[in-house]
Amino acid sequence: MCVRRRERHDDHGDDNARLTERYRLKHCDVTPTDAQNPASVAGVAASAAAYLEQMLTATRPIIIALGTGRTLRAAVDQIQSLTNTPA
Repeated sequence: MCVRRRERHDDHGDDNARLTERYRLKHCDVTPTDAQNPASVAGVAASAAAYLEQMLTATRPIIIALGTGRTLRAAVDQIQSLTNTPA
């Protein structure tokens, strides 16, 4: 789960922990919204891309459920090209 935050502050750790506990999440990353462009998905996309890249390069098999939309497209665009190597 990646969440945009309108007001800016430096430490999102408390927000991450609170949301993770409240909604029983395995992962939560609160990212700031660009104050000049609140419709931008760049912050969430970068965070989601980093997380997806970690999951896609994991050695243990996993199931990933994805939604659709601008944020997901922006996240996928930021993932570095992965090569499929035989196990």
